[in-house]
Amino acid sequence: MTIRSIQALAVSAAIVFAGSAFALGGNDQDGATKVNKDTEKCSKTIAAKGALYVGKRMKAIGACLDGALKCDEQADESKAIACREKLLVPDKGACAVGKLDGGSTTIGAGSSAGVSKTDKPTINKELGKLKDAINKACFAAGKEAELVDAMTGLGFPGPAPANADELMDLINNENTGVSCAANRMVFETTPIVPEITFALSLVDDDMSPGLALVLREENGSLRKCMDAVAQN
Repeated sequence: MTIRSIQALAVSAAIVFAGSAFALGGNDQDGATKVNKDTEKCSKTIAAKGALYVGKRMKAIGACLDGALKCDEQADESKAIACREKLLVPDKGACAVGKLDGGSTTIGAGSSAGVSKTDKPTINKELGKLKDAINKACFAAGKEAELVDAMTGLGFPGPAPANADELMDLINNENTGVSCAANRMVFETTPIVPEITFALSLVDDDMSPGLALVLREENGSLRKCMDAVAQN
């Protein structure tokens, strides 16, 4: 899976995600059930920025997987291992903690609380950008976005999220959220992800650890998303 193919798939993911955006309720014939402009802007931001995050996450994971596949093409085992070690150098390697993610989970409840758009790890930074955009569009002072009511709002399950972190818990849930959407696309396009991550994990034993959490077996976030889809 090349970076170019990842970018193309990211565009596809964006289209799919935006097309399945949270539908606005309301009734044009009834003034009491009209959707306000703040709610509409919030909805558009969730869809557009959510799709952008899906693409960015896919691209970052894809860069790691592309690098690992190139390691498999090395002339002998020692060179292949040396190649994988470079991928796991903290803060530098495409598959490493500090570069791909920050070593903490980026899926599920509470995962967005510690991220920021100024973070260095790619996935954390992009998740932080999504949270920041949602905060500005849906929770800034004076905003009156309706998130729960299905007639005048977006239909999220109650109680209504009080801030961007609580809304992110819904958008980035561990079974069907935006991070899982990206992970599923990665699995669909690169079915040998388990084999790649296993090869990296053998080297990771000596890297204390170097492998980004999203790819580690004990986290299992890539596989968790696929299992959830199969169950649903």
